[in-house]
Amino acid sequence: MRSASTRAELSEFGANAMEGLAASSIRTLIGLHSPFSNYLEAPTSIANLYSRFGAGINDGLQQTEAAIEGLLAAVLGELHGLPANRTVSDDDLRRNGFDPSTPWPDESDYW
Repeated sequence: MRSASTRAELSEFGANAMEGLAASSIRTLIGLHSPFSNYLEAPTSIANLYSRFGAGINDGLQQTEAAIEGLLAAVLGELHGLPANRTVSDDDLRRNGFDPSTPWPDESDYW
């Protein structure tokens, strides 16, 4: 495995392709969901299908999500010369305008 490069070390074609792969990965993660996720309530026929297929679909989605997140970390590492396991401290966040002590947004505000 070669060491992580930076965007400047990639050809323009290679860097553009990597950026496209990153964007595609993000779009895929955003759109990744179970076909059952749109149901708050469902008829018995759909509940029965969920009982048969829901766990397998959810397991597959979790595996897919983990694989795509790994891919995205590797692509961003290639573009920016960062190792996939790089961590960011609270001080790093503050220096870049983010306050980690503020509460997270309420997820229910975004559905």
